[in-house]
Amino acid sequence: MDDERAGWLQGTGWLLVGLVLAALSVAGVFAPLGRLLDGFLPVGWARIFAATGWLALGAALYFRSHWVATLTALDRDGPPGFSAARRLDDIASEIERSAHVIGDNLVELESGSAQRELYLDGAQAHAKKLQQTSARVRGVSRELTSPRSVD
Repeated sequence: MDDERAGWLQGTGWLLVGLVLAALSVAGVFAPLGRLLDGFLPVGWARIFAATGWLALGAALYFRSHWVATLTALDRDGPPGFSAARRLDDIASEIERSAHVIGDNLVELESGSAQRELYLDGAQAHAKKLQQTSARVRGVSRELTSPRSVD
């Protein structure tokens, strides 16, 4: 079976199990279990009731497995835009740290510190860091606003 024909079967295992068990139940394979319902329902209705139960069980397991897969994917990847928001938060933290370091360095420069060159170099390095982080913010912005290619 090639990928195109197998694609419609993908993820339908529990539904198929429920359908097979329902068909077997209607065919009378589970007749000994159906005898439990003899006091409540006629034989034909008991088979239909059992088949409906098997089908409902298969459908419940099918939807539960897909729900678990969806929750796992959301937990791993987050909702859409979550990774971009996380990257933007990281970038904002870097900007705050660099601004704080620049402020501290400027205070030291104003106080006439003996290590003036060291503080000046640190302030210049963090000013360059602010330029790099602004470029990263613009990159994330382009990523969020550009049309995505559909595979």
